[in-house]
Amino acid sequence: WCPTKAEAERTVLRAMCVGALGRTVWREGMDLLAVYRFADNVHQLIFDTVREIHTGDPLILRELLPARLNNKGFPDLDLDTYFQPHTFPANQTIALIRALCAGSTDEKRSKSAAR
Repeated sequence: WCPTKAEAERTVLRAMCVGALGRTVWREGMDLLAVYRFADNVHQLIFDTVREIHTGDPLILRELLPARLNNKGFPDLDLDTYFQPHTFPANQTIALIRALCAGSTDEKRSKSAAR
């Protein structure tokens, strides 16, 4: 699937922004990723902002996301990659979201055990 965590996060965000897979991926992504901490700070910022906009409609996201990020002090983010066509089927994308969340939980357990 995706060799790195950052690529997996980018793939998930792209699926959620493009909306080509229907609202199922967007809804499940919002629910499952609500407590997930993205490894890439830009990905976290984009997810949080998409969550604030609260729509899976790609046209609305494409219109509002740049302005919202600009208002947060991030005017120069290249968002084109997040609006590129997405090829993962919905079930694979949701599985990828779950894998990210499971990996995040495993990392928290490892850090707790190391203390």
